[in-house]
Amino acid sequence: MLALYKFKKIVVSILPPMLFNILLIFIYKLRGKPTKSSIIHGIEENIPSKEDISYSNGSKIYNIPVEKLFHYGGQCFNSVDQPFYRFLKLGRKSFQEYYKNHQPSSVYEAHNLKIKNHNKSSDFDFRLPWLDESRGNLGAEFGLSHLHGHSAFGPISNKKFKLEVYRIKTCLESLKKHGYVEWQLFPKIDSDLPRGYLLKKNSGEFSVHIISGKHRVACMAYLGWKNIPIKFDILLPRVIYEEDCANWPGVINGCYNEEEAIAIFNKYF
Repeated sequence: MLALYKFKKIVVSILPPMLFNILLIFIYKLRGKPTKSSIIHGIEENIPSKEDISYSNGSKIYNIPVEKLFHYGGQCFNSVDQPFYRFLKLGRKSFQEYYKNHQPSSVYEAHNLKIKNHNKSSDFDFRLPWLDESRGNLGAEFGLSHLHGHSAFGPISNKKFKLEVYRIKTCLESLKKHGYVEWQLFPKIDSDLPRGYLLKKNSGEFSVHIISGKHRVACMAYLGWKNIPIKFDILLPRVIYEEDCANWPGVINGCYNEEEAIAIFNKYF
């Protein structure tokens, strides 16, 4: 086994990357192993079970109805309220107008709620009440810092706008041409899948807040996918329960009272 490992290491170091990949494909095919993994359109619904919520390691794929998937602000991915889907349905001008006209000054305005915050310390902090984050959801995206803006609302910089347009167009073109390729040996593709976490109401109803892969979800929704393949985000809780509201970080630290926190939570349903 050690000799085989050393041999492989030598081959990798000697062969140019392209030749090595071609050799690797040949070996995979010789052994009857797949050289890529694709997700097909028309997959059946597959909802996480109680066991999945307790024990999943983040690698299992779930196929969630598109109407259950939400962007920050409670924007459903098959609605023009979601900016990426808006671009696909209504075009560049409407996309630009969205960021110009939708510039909330608080987390409540971002969720289209007419609530006067009881605690001014969180007026300009867009963190969600159930997540423990130092900068809320205003993290860096694709090499641009939060100072360039957030994908869910304006204002955004010109660089950010052009980046979003490029990513949506590139993603749509790839899905149309190749379908959803999760991974491929050569040309190398390792796109993973959109990731998020569940939100669950006391009634048992659930939704999913998508954290990564938002452009892909919007494009799949636009192309008519009824169920979208996702995985759990391994850095966040797998599920947020409405019944645990009193113990949510934003409620404990006083940024929100329970009524405000639940009002935001309900926007994802």
